[in-house]
Amino acid sequence: MKIRDLPDLEKPRERLYKYGTRYLSNEELIAILLRTGDKGVNVKELSNNVLVKLKSISDIDKMTVNELTSIKGIGKVKAITLLAAAEFGCLLYTSPSPRD
Repeated sequence: MKIRDLPDLEKPRERLYKYGTRYLSNEELIAILLRTGDKGVNVKELSNNVLVKLKSISDIDKMTVNELTSIKGIGKVKAITLLAAAEFGCLLYTSPSPRD
């Protein structure tokens, strides 16, 4: 089943819009980054396949482009997007908050 065929409240982008990021699963957050699935695999299933490769979501920043592209449906662009998002998250987490 394609994402567009799901009810709105099951679509990751619509759920984020309605409820915010804190109410989305790791699978849904990854699906938003990946944007599309692959032949026979919708983006939520593809996101789950990424999670299956990881022992923990925090391990994503330890993966390489080659490791990610070994997952069927993940090409270089999607792998790079995931790694960039992971690095961005690390930067946000470790950067001090600006003072007013």
